[in-house]
Amino acid sequence: MPSNRVKFSLTKPALLYSMTSIKPWLPTFKSLLLGPLQPLLNGQLVKILLLLVIVQISTCLRVCLTLKEISDSQNWDTFFETYSLPREECENLCVRRSACHSFSYDSEDNRCKLSSKNPTADYENITIITSSPCIYRPCAADEMCVNANRSGHFCFPLDIDCGYPLQYRNMLHDVPSTKYSNEVQYFCKVGYRFTEGENTSTCLLSGKWSAVPAECQQIECGTPAVIPNTTMVVDGAAIDPSDVPHTYLSQVTYRCLEDYVKINGSVTSTCQLDSHWAAATIQCLYVKCADPPRLPDTTLSLNGESVAPSEVPGKFNTRVTYNCSEYNVYRSGSTSSVCQLNSTWSNVSIQCLYVKCGRPPKITDAEFQVNGKSTSRTDVPDKYNSRVTYKCKDGFNYADGPQTSECRLDSKWSKVIMVCSRLIMNIIPN
Repeated sequence: MPSNRVKFSLTKPALLYSMTSIKPWLPTFKSLLLGPLQPLLNGQLVKILLLLVIVQISTCLRVCLTLKEISDSQNWDTFFETYSLPREECENLCVRRSACHSFSYDSEDNRCKLSSKNPTADYENITIITSSPCIYRPCAADEMCVNANRSGHFCFPLDIDCGYPLQYRNMLHDVPSTKYSNEVQYFCKVGYRFTEGENTSTCLLSGKWSAVPAECQQIECGTPAVIPNTTMVVDGAAIDPSDVPHTYLSQVTYRCLEDYVKINGSVTSTCQLDSHWAAATIQCLYVKCADPPRLPDTTLSLNGESVAPSEVPGKFNTRVTYNCSEYNVYRSGSTSSVCQLNSTWSNVSIQCLYVKCGRPPKITDAEFQVNGKSTSRTDVPDKYNSRVTYKCKDGFNYADGPQTSECRLDSKWSKVIMVCSRLIMNIIPN
């Protein structure tokens, strides 16, 4: 950036202007310096000293003010204004503008160009000799100095308006005043951040906004970390690490591989403002159970369907159910087994009792019925809790009606005492 330090020298016009302020007192100075020593009357010494102090303070203030205006104008080093004027008026105009420090003049088309830069090969210095107070740059950079003759000067404000601020890619800005020297602050959009450089723009004397050297770059986090025994998932689908979106607020989910189980930790990682992925802490454990054990007098079922042990998947949390096989009756114990984190099946304690009652006993002159239908003795079910009903055959009668027998846990039919009597028909003679 250009230096804010400037050089300043009190030129001949400045000295002349200072001398005009003390002109009425020159006879007094002359008599004091060249004449014989004599006492000062009516407080002349005090007045002279006071006047000298005032002149010095006035000169210092003008110099300081001019230095400030030069410094301010050099901050806005883009001040250029062009007019069509005679050369003398061009230089006079530069005198009246505090921001002007040199000018160029093209005699062919009378083009006058004012500049805030110090004189260079292309720009001339101010050489005009004038007693105008405007030579001391008493006005602000956005004001025009007007000489009011005896009453001094006054500063006429210039209406410098830069209009709506410039638009930059991926940036937003506030909307302040658009007048001279006002600043506008730029901000990056969400998901972007500034590169090095200023992010403010200033309304210049030229009526234009200063350029913003900073740029907004998209925040990127690179490829997310690979976690052992996991795969990356985006929007429900597995994805290669190099294909994972890695801009600000992008998310990736980690999922344990097949036969691995999540035992603890977070599963999601997000791209953050600092261009780093938030760490996912998922841990996966390999779990693979062998075939579930075979138990005597039982069968296996999975999700309600009978399966062989070799058909059961050995994944974590797989649950199988043991059922007592045919002619076996459940007596006690747990019936389910689960594949555990240690790759073993949980214990099952089912107890089954074998029950088979065989053919039911015969009863003379009685037939067998199952579920209300007549059946042969060999077709009667002989499993636990099976029931058979005895009914006297046609032509025979039992006073108390049909009798029932059940297959019991001791593999025996319950006892039935039943006698079927033949019906006797009494014939009454006419």
